[in-house]
Amino acid sequence: MDRRPVHRRAAVLLALTLGGSGLVSLPLSQSGPERLGQPTIGSRTLAPSTLAGHSVAAAPNQQSELRWGVPVAVDDDASGAAQRNLALAAGAEGSLHAVWVDDRLAPGDALYYARLLPGEDSWSSDIRVWHAGLGQTIGRTAIAIDGLGAVHVAYEQASGVDADIYHTRLPAGRRVWTEPVRVNDDAPGTSQAAPAIAADPYGTVHIVWEDYRRGSADLYYTARVSSGEWLPNQPFDHPPQGDQRAPALAIAKDGWLHAAWQDTRSGESEIYASVLPPGGRVWWPNARLSTRSDASPQESPRLAAASDGQVYALWIQRRGQGQLRMARLPGRDRFWEPDRRVYLPTRGALLEASLAAGPGGRVLAVWRESRDDSEGSRIYASISDGQAELLPSRVDGSRIVSHGEHPIAAIDALSRLHVLWRARRRDDPAALVHASVALDPPTYEAITRQGRLGFRGRRFNCDLDGFVLLDCAGEESAFVVPRGLDLLPFLGGEVEVSGFQVEDSPCGQTVATSVRFANPVCPSEAALATGRLTLAGRPVESALVWVGDRAGWTGISGRYAIDGLPAGSLEVTASLACGLVADLGAISLRRGLNRLPTGELRLGDVVPDCRVDLSDVARVAGQLKTDPPFDPDCADLDGDGRMSLADLAIVAAAYGSRCPSPWQADAAATARQAKAVAPQRAHDGAPEPRGDGIEIVASEAPVAWSLRLRPARSETEPRDADPLQPGRQPFAVDHGSGLVVVTNRVVAGWLELEAARLAAPASARALSLGSLGLAAEWTRGVAAASLHVWDASGRELPARLYLDGREWRLSGAAEACCWLPWLRSGR
Repeated sequence: MDRRPVHRRAAVLLALTLGGSGLVSLPLSQSGPERLGQPTIGSRTLAPSTLAGHSVAAAPNQQSELRWGVPVAVDDDASGAAQRNLALAAGAEGSLHAVWVDDRLAPGDALYYARLLPGEDSWSSDIRVWHAGLGQTIGRTAIAIDGLGAVHVAYEQASGVDADIYHTRLPAGRRVWTEPVRVNDDAPGTSQAAPAIAADPYGTVHIVWEDYRRGSADLYYTARVSSGEWLPNQPFDHPPQGDQRAPALAIAKDGWLHAAWQDTRSGESEIYASVLPPGGRVWWPNARLSTRSDASPQESPRLAAASDGQVYALWIQRRGQGQLRMARLPGRDRFWEPDRRVYLPTRGALLEASLAAGPGGRVLAVWRESRDDSEGSRIYASISDGQAELLPSRVDGSRIVSHGEHPIAAIDALSRLHVLWRARRRDDPAALVHASVALDPPTYEAITRQGRLGFRGRRFNCDLDGFVLLDCAGEESAFVVPRGLDLLPFLGGEVEVSGFQVEDSPCGQTVATSVRFANPVCPSEAALATGRLTLAGRPVESALVWVGDRAGWTGISGRYAIDGLPAGSLEVTASLACGLVADLGAISLRRGLNRLPTGELRLGDVVPDCRVDLSDVARVAGQLKTDPPFDPDCADLDGDGRMSLADLAIVAAAYGSRCPSPWQADAAATARQAKAVAPQRAHDGAPEPRGDGIEIVASEAPVAWSLRLRPARSETEPRDADPLQPGRQPFAVDHGSGLVVVTNRVVAGWLELEAARLAAPASARALSLGSLGLAAEWTRGVAAASLHVWDASGRELPARLYLDGREWRLSGAAEACCWLPWLRSGR
């Protein structure tokens, strides 16, 4: 699928208003701040600048036209398989996290995840969260982000008529999802459905769902407390009359957990709500939110908690073409205001709706309406205050998408509005797409703070790493987010920061618009060491750095900062799970700030013995095509949630390496790997090609590849490729070419061949696979073939495949450069 960005990086408009009002207004861009600071001696101050951008100026919930960007793809599936049951959440630092059910392996049996980082235009590669397996089907999903940045997912999984609710999480800084845990504690044989999930500021994750253990549709609740323990299930729909369905959850700023659902206790479908106090175990009595003058059903409630403390509920009243209704719970109040109609469609029926809230008390309503035309439906959105009529702006107006459905809304920490939905694209009949628009941020009170500037990784209830102000005891007094400033030169020094305080963010940010050195209140003779760590050129999170006898962790930016160090000569090392220890050696630290060179870590030490050898190859190869948990967790080296040849390629790249690895990669070796080699044939010191061959784009780094063939004739009897060793071969090493054959088997009529190259001579560009002994019918009259090739960092490369003297057109094919021959059977 084409995942190229479709809207230009928005510029930043930074305007300071420091007048008698004492307020600062700071519009932000879609893609994060640009560096606009003008340095002076001893201080840096933000220079006003006006740049063209795509922001939409608006008061917190002002009705205004929203100009949505052209949709971009969320999933990277190119097979045309369907994606559905989408859930979306925004992280504290401005990231987006999406999870969905995917049919690429089999209908409804896999859960996938992707994220969009702040400042990025394209979503990450898809990560498989869970593969349910044969006879299992995954249904509706829900997602939440906790205060430490961990991603939590709840979903329903069914086997026949028995459906249960499961929970899995991706801990902050980790690449592998935890093994799913069944959260409903009833006996097998009854069904649970429609989970909703929320995470409070105190480390507790809450889940509610529809439960049928008592014969009717009830609502049950459980929670995972900060210790990891799950609370016993309990119903909270009192009195237990009628059916209760479609629960929604939201956590208010003060930690109160709000729930809403549709309820038939009165004989008609209405909307009810309840609330659970922070740390409480007993839900408050149910309250009816919907008022009505007829018997028209009220359905599909959605909840959102705004940063100003107010909670909003949105639902559909099914009368005529339907109408959207909203109710509001004012901050510090426990009584909902009367609901009111906020939208009445005129050209089609209301089908579904979504609700989100964000900084400055903003609320976004999104909905879908039917249409009797070639596009099938329309998706609209509007800023809302819960009182006025919504002003619809079309989200899916681009011609590249149609037949939109299942829209989900989110507002990130940078005041950007987001909508994800499923749509038809020219290249995909069931794609997940995303559109966004940026708003000017709210207005906040101007402040000035002083302290020693430090750097911290993730903090409780804030998944950002970044700069902090420290008091004389080393305690954190403020979390500082620069806007157009470079704070790194001030690290470790006493500074005065001016800007404004954003209290409605989970991180409680002090946004710095100017900074200068200040007279120290508590002078220090200590040294501070800071630097960054990368992995394959990208920032690496959760790496451990030792400077002398003090240690620190890297955050999502890859940066670490270790203070309180004595001046003098100290050893510096860094390590990462399943990686080799990197050694910078002894460095001389001086008082104050010390910048260390960027370190490059290397993965592959899966069996932790400080070397990458065949034991690591065997550990990875033995787990190929298996689901989590892995042994160890970090064995999924590329972090995509599955064990594949891409992981083996990473081991191959480091094969033969030992601890300590160099702090920085050898520049000459890096240049050799980065430079594409000229087109070659196998006569460059390699065996002459015999039979068919594979041409790929590759460098001199080791590669791994996977080839699947299916015969043209259905009556062809699939037989094992190697009758002497039937079934899966874990691995076999060809020392002459440095080849490891990992898979050689027949699966559902397909022959699967997988291999990786280990420690081959730098000049060798051909791999001999003659020992495979392929049956002749597999290479004569092939009906279908697929080929994937990876480089040493696990990145997939374009490739060409030749069978029986003709080229097969494969997805991602590009100009060929290298010849990797393999042989047919000599029979």
